[in-house]
Formats: sequence, C-alpha cells, structure tokens
Amino acid sequence: MAELLALHGVEMERTPNLSNRSSNLPVHGTKFAASPFEGHVMVDFEVKPVREKVAFPAGSYWIPMKQRRARLILSMLEPQAPDSWRAGD
Repeated sequence: MAELLALHGVEMERTPNLSNRSSNLPVHGTKFAASPFEGHVMVDFEVKPVREKVAFPAGSYWIPMKQRRARLILSMLEPQAPDSWRAGD
C-alpha cells in the first residue's frame, strides 16, 4: 500500500522504533458526496486539531495530513469512503 501511496505523490515516513510521538490529528466531520463528479467522489472535512500521544510500532508508516494530497489520502485510506481501497472488500 505504501508503494501505491508513493505513486500518487503522498509524503510519508517510516517510524524507526517503538515510540510515542506527539501529533496533530486534524481531520474531523468527514463527509462524502452522494454521487460522483467526473468519476470522483468529492470529500469534505472540517479541520479541528487534537493533540495526543500515539504509539507507532517500528516500521509503521506515518502519513501527515498537512500536505497537498490530504483529500486523496483520506479518500483512499478511510474504510467508509466509497472510493477507498477497502470499499471493494
């Protein structure tokens, strides 16, 4: 999955070891359009920063949402999204 995200230009990094990392988790109130527009499902979300400590196992991928492709990342990785990689499961 990391390779596919990289092909889409998504910025990410590997965690070197088991650690707690302070993070902002800004995505809140995600809404997906009822029907596609030009072959894509439109995504809307509110930004509501939350500060918390999260433990990441070694070798995990950290994908910050503060990047140009945040909406694409949300669409691909959110299990409830109509166009997500899990939508066909």
